[in-house]
Amino acid sequence: MAASSRAQVLDLYRAMLRECKHFSAYNYRTYAIRRIRDAFRENKSAKDPVEIQTLVSKAKRDLGMIRRQGSSRRPAPVSLGRQRPRGRRAESRARTSNMCTSVTALPGRSHPSSPVLTLALQP
Repeated sequence: MAASSRAQVLDLYRAMLRECKHFSAYNYRTYAIRRIRDAFRENKSAKDPVEIQTLVSKAKRDLGMIRRQGSSRRPAPVSLGRQRPRGRRAESRARTSNMCTSVTALPGRSHPSSPVLTLALQP
């Protein structure tokens, strides 16, 4: 393995481990770190330059995926499509459209503080 290729692989390894630290869930974080270490150890003895380049490009794709998945400090790029109107009225309509349409009491319970929400599906 050439010196520049080795440095590139080590940079990728460190970057992947660094990005995994941003996963908020402990289980995801430890699983990702374990998988990265195992994959790099498994391919440590690769000598073929074409195979090494293939593995490096796969690692770069995986690094991008890790950055998108574990990044709570940076928003992921989102295609907004059609913009929704903003403002108090629009937010109020959005909240009420997701709410249940009726409230009924349980049979045998006449106390008003114990209602049960029944969902009425809106077309």
